[in-house]
Amino acid sequence: MFAHLPELAKYITFEVTETAIISTLSKAQRIMALLRERGCTFALDDFGTGMSSFVYLKELKVQYLKIAGPFVKNMSTSALDEAIVRNFATFGRQMGLITIAEWVEDTQTLDMLREMQVDYAQGYVHGAAVPLVSAPAAPVANALAADGQAA
Repeated sequence: MFAHLPELAKYITFEVTETAIISTLSKAQRIMALLRERGCTFALDDFGTGMSSFVYLKELKVQYLKIAGPFVKNMSTSALDEAIVRNFATFGRQMGLITIAEWVEDTQTLDMLREMQVDYAQGYVHGAAVPLVSAPAAPVANALAADGQAA
């Protein structure tokens, strides 16, 4: 794909989960390095749910940190979940990562995440998932059209 449309790589972010790489860390690192050279980026998904999260965060050199939904969902009513999310957000910022909170379902949680300086929120607070056929035009197609490329 990148041989035919190399300009698209900068629009592609792969989400990596611990379970997908737990037995193949060195292979995952090699593949990620190759794709990163072509301009792709990576997110460590569901951060905080596995015992080795910090090891993978250090070794995989991702650009995004996705804070696991089970911590985010109840943080407005659980001081412990709020503390966990706050610390993950701080940790991500200190590592220079873009932070994304999953399972954001209400405006109170969204406001708390803004105060914590989380970069992005994913969840029903923005609306339910929609089929691609009814979704707005893809950002990649819009960006290519703006660059004068065929969409």
